[in-house]
Amino acid sequence: MSRIKNVHEIENSDWVTIEVIDNDDVSHFMDVKAIDLAAYEDGELIQNCFPYLSNDQREIIISGLTDEMWGTLFR
Repeated sequence: MSRIKNVHEIENSDWVTIEVIDNDDVSHFMDVKAIDLAAYEDGELIQNCFPYLSNDQREIIISGLTDEMWGTLFR
């Protein structure tokens, strides 16, 4: 199941804004390169596609868990 719900093009840019929904149904907006998003959707590893996103941002895309949620799970 993809957590990426919406993709918005950024005018005159190779970048897009993605909306990612976490496990609490909260939206997180991240700017990524359109070509990198296509590679991710084709199965490339997330760390290769989005090295410019933080580990926390990539984790939200993968699992829907924020850093705070991880902290709650593993106290």
